Amino acid sequence: MTQNTNRQENENNDSEDLGQSSSIDIRRKFQLILTLMASPITDETGSRTSVLAGLSTIFVFGTVIGLITPKNEALTPPYQTISAAIGYIYFMAWRWVKNIVVLNNSRTYLLKNLECQPF
Repeated sequence: MTQNTNRQENENNDSEDLGQSSSIDIRRKFQLILTLMASPITDETGSRTSVLAGLSTIFVFGTVIGLITPKNEALTPPYQTISAAIGYIYFMAWRWVKNIVVLNNSRTYLLKNLECQPF
């Protein structure tokens, strides 16, 4: 009986470990995705990974917003969705570029003001 009890305890511990490790894996993958999405803002090297992550983020968010928002009634049904998606992709691209420029300018301004001035 003692061996059966020990075996059941080990199986319970193994199942708890699997549950914890799967949640940790999901969290790490989610963190990696968020890091890639933010890489155009945080990464100043301009690597291919950063650029592709930024473009795909703009495309995905623009398409999702275009699919969710109300459509232009003057267009026929397939073109309503296509037009909305393209419009919001364009909007997201301009918004993303503007935010990056503002962040870079603020960093430059802060660095210039931190220089030591001789007396």
